[in-house]
Amino acid sequence: MRHFSLFILFTFPFLFQQSNPAPARVQTWLNGHVERWDVEIGDKKGEFEIGFKNDPNTWRYTSNGQEVLIETYFKDHYNHWQFTIGKQHFYLETQMPGSWTRWQLTGDTLQKVRIETFYGQSWDNWNFESAAGRCQIATRIHNRFEDWEITGPHDKLSEGERMAALFLPVLIGRIQQKGLFKD
Repeated sequence: MRHFSLFILFTFPFLFQQSNPAPARVQTWLNGHVERWDVEIGDKKGEFEIGFKNDPNTWRYTSNGQEVLIETYFKDHYNHWQFTIGKQHFYLETQMPGSWTRWQLTGDTLQKVRIETFYGQSWDNWNFESAAGRCQIATRIHNRFEDWEITGPHDKLSEGERMAALFLPVLIGRIQQKGLFKD
């Protein structure tokens, strides 16, 4: 009876675990070049591309015929972004000016979403917390900002939430290139 109790104790929790989808991946198209990023999320592929003439204020995301415009809310203020998906608008901004470790996502059809670094000032590992669940956004290799993975229930995120989770690695990868952004 004791062995049966131990068996139940260790196997019962696994019966109720939800399976998460395969990790999504965001990586630069060419190592060291942060103007174009390839995205794989499930069986869908997409890409982020910088807007006009290497101007980091505007990005475009395209996937399966869908196009999303991502731009700074105020020119050259990289801590406040607006996503336009169809007729919906979403806003990704830092919680405090000058602090890049905590972000929030708001929008027409969603509750506030929190995004923050897992370890203080370490930018290679982020928690993404929304009503759909908690995802982790992390570099595949420690402090290598050109190749990211998103784990957790990213398939349950709304379009705006998914776009923020996919865009954050692009933004952080761009910031990590010296001299591209000013505080």
